[in-house]
Amino acid sequence: MVGKCVSDADPALPLTLCTLPCSVEGECEIYDSDQGKFVCQLDGSGSGRCATPDAYRGARCSTDADCTRDQGTSCVFASKPTSPTDQGTCSRLCPGGTGPCTPRGGFGHVCLPFTVARDGTSRPGCYPGYFGLPCTADDQCVGDLVCGSTPELPYKVCTALCRNDDDCGGDRWIAGNRAVCASGAICVPPLPKGTPCQTGTSCQSGSCTNGTCG
Repeated sequence: MVGKCVSDADPALPLTLCTLPCSVEGECEIYDSDQGKFVCQLDGSGSGRCATPDAYRGARCSTDADCTRDQGTSCVFASKPTSPTDQGTCSRLCPGGTGPCTPRGGFGHVCLPFTVARDGTSRPGCYPGYFGLPCTADDQCVGDLVCGSTPELPYKVCTALCRNDDDCGGDRWIAGNRAVCASGAICVPPLPKGTPCQTGTSCQSGSCTNGTCG
C-alpha cells in the first residue's frame, strides 16, 4: 500500500507500516487484494488508519539473523527443514511457550504449537488469528471471526457461525478458503482422514464412510 510510513503504536516494539488515513470501514475494504484484507483501525479520536493482519505474517527467513526489520521476532518453521534453502517466518514467540499472544496492530494473534526452530526443536510462534487456526479466546482471531468448537475437532479454531456451507464462503474473513459447516454450527477446513463426519463434503477426501472421513 502507498501512503505514509506510520508506527503501529505497539507499546513494546512498534513496527512502521505504509498506510492511509480512514474514518469508516468501507474506506479500507477497497484495498483488499493479495496484500490482505484491510480494516479501519480507529485510534479513539475518530480518526484511524487502514491496516491488514497480513502485515504481521512475518518476513521470510533462514535464521534469527534474518529477522531484523521486526524487532523481537525469531525464525520459526511449520516443520523441521529438510534442505538448507528451506525458509521459515519471522514471528514473535508465544509467551511461556503456550501463549496467549499479544494482539499486534489491533489484530488478534494465536499461538501455533507446532512451529519449530531450524533444528526441529519446539518453538511455538505467534501468528494472526486467521480462519482454521487453533485458538483459546475470541480476541485471538482477526476480523469478525470467533474462537469456536465442534465435536469433529479436538481443539477450538478461529471461525464463524454457520447454518450451511454457503454461509462459510460468504464470510469476508473465510472467503477464498475451502470451508464446510461442521455439526457444531461453525465453519471449519475440510476434515482429515479418521475424523467423524456426516457427509462426504465435510472431508478432505470427499468420502464419509460409516461416519468417518476416508
